[in-house]
Amino acid sequence: NAKPDTIETEEQKEEPEVQTADIRNQKYAKNLSLDVKKIGSSTDGVKIVKYKGERTISPLKSFKIVASVIYIIIFLKKMNLKKLLIIAVLLRLLVSGLLFHPDIKTIAFQTSFLKTGVTDIYTYLTNNKATLPLKEEFVYFPLTYFTLGGYQAIVSPLLGNGFDKWLADGSANSVVNNPNIFKYLIALKLPLILVDIAIAYLLLGFFVDRKKGELAFELWLFNPFTIILIYAFSNIDLYAVLLTLIAFLLIKQEK
Repeated sequence: NAKPDTIETEEQKEEPEVQTADIRNQKYAKNLSLDVKKIGSSTDGVKIVKYKGERTISPLKSFKIVASVIYIIIFLKKMNLKKLLIIAVLLRLLVSGLLFHPDIKTIAFQTSFLKTGVTDIYTYLTNNKATLPLKEEFVYFPLTYFTLGGYQAIVSPLLGNGFDKWLADGSANSVVNNPNIFKYLIALKLPLILVDIAIAYLLLGFFVDRKKGELAFELWLFNPFTIILIYAFSNIDLYAVLLTLIAFLLIKQEK
C-alpha cells in the first residue's frame, strides 16, 4: 500500500523550526566523545526564528559611500605617514570617548577582580553570580583576563576611587550621569588603540612592495568598519588579530 502524501499547510511551510541552544548542541554533538564542562553560554534560552519583518536597511542603490571612501583615500595619500598616524590616533580618541557599548564596562568589571587577587575568574563569577551587579560570564581566554586585568591594575590608581564604583554600577544612569565617563572610556580603550596602531605597522612591513604596504597601512587606519567595531562596540578580538598577524609574519620569514 502506498503511503499517503503528507499535506502541509501554508503556515507549517512558513513557520521555521524553533531550536534552543541545548537542542542545537545535542544535535551536532551526537558523535563527539568529549568531556566538556559548560560554564555558561550567551545563547542560553535564546530561540532562533526566521525574521519576517520589514527591511530596516535598504540595499545600496548607488556608489556614494564607495566614492566617498575613495575620495578620502586620495586626500590622505597626499600626506606622509606621520601625519596620517596623528590623524588616525586623534580620530580613535574622539570615537573612544564619545561612543559607549555595555560590553566594555562588563569586561572591565570582570577583569577588575585580578587586582583583588582572583586568578580563576570563571569559577569566581559562577560562585558569586547571585551577589554580583553584573552577572554575565567571562567568555574569553585566560590570557585576555590577565592582560586586561594587569593593565587595569596599573591604570586604576590614576582614575581615582570612583572608577571601581562606576564599574560595579549596573544601572543605565551610570553611563550618562558620570562626569568622568569620557576619561574612563578612553582609559579602557587605550590598549585597543595601541594594538590597533601596532597592527597598522605590521601591515606596513608585511609587503615587499613599499607602496602596497603603505596602502595597507592607510586602509587599516581609516577603515570605518574597524573603527566602529573596535571603538564603538569595544570588540577586543583585536588582540587575536594582532597575534594572528604576527604568526603570519613569522611564517613568511620562515621562523
